[in-house]
Amino acid sequence: WDDNGLIVTNFHVIAGAHRLTVTLPDRSEHAAEVIGVAPEKDLAVLRIAEPPKELTTLPLGDSSELTVGRKVLAIGNPFGLDTTLTTGIVGALGREIRASGNRKIRGVIQTDAAINPGNSGGPLFNEAGEVVGINGRISIGDRGRVNVGVGFAIASNQIRNFLGDLIAGRHAEHGTLDMSAWFMTSREGKEHKRGVFVQQTYKDSIVIKAGVGLGDEITSFNGIPVRSANQLATLVGVLPAGTWVTLRHKPAKAEGGFGSERRVTVKLTTLDTGSSR
Repeated sequence: WDDNGLIVTNFHVIAGAHRLTVTLPDRSEHAAEVIGVAPEKDLAVLRIAEPPKELTTLPLGDSSELTVGRKVLAIGNPFGLDTTLTTGIVGALGREIRASGNRKIRGVIQTDAAINPGNSGGPLFNEAGEVVGINGRISIGDRGRVNVGVGFAIASNQIRNFLGDLIAGRHAEHGTLDMSAWFMTSREGKEHKRGVFVQQTYKDSIVIKAGVGLGDEITSFNGIPVRSANQLATLVGVLPAGTWVTLRHKPAKAEGGFGSERRVTVKLTTLDTGSSR
């Protein structure tokens, strides 16, 4: 990540390790220590204890600029075959996968570039040579732990969101709005309205304190129009606790219908995943 010896990798690569060794391209080996972790995002930051003077860092790209069909390149050590390069395309964006402890990771990149055991923690590049993801998971079928054409990488923008906490040595926590929403059809006057509505809130909910109520329609999140409950969950799910966000909503009226759109700003609270216990 930088010339001070910081390295970004997957949490599952270092989980349970008692001693960490980093091997550089010149085959020199260096002791490393864990600086910060985000198990629910399968991310970890390490620091080389005594980094060599000349380290090459990789530029972090903007994963939001990726489109389906764009060429990507993956580097890793599949089956112990170090510095292996594979190529493919972006197969889909915004996928949802499971991290350790069965926790959801949203906003993930899907690719058909070969990703096998040993690729975890390696970079996924765009054609400009920028890192747009960290390779982490493969789709496992009847062929066992072997790539079957569907691999996943954690998007660089999601990594960027959590890096501040990780580099500072904190346990990066997942953010939440303290509410759940659903996509449904509601009646507004004589017309039926399809949208995303607040279904449930939790104790001491930050959105309730901000004036959002049950049945309200959520119209936008950080300036992005909300089209589905899954989309809203993904927009929130890629942000850490403590992030300030803007929500627009239309209050549900007791007599039916909705009031004028309102804008509220709230600070995401910590989602209780049990990872910091």
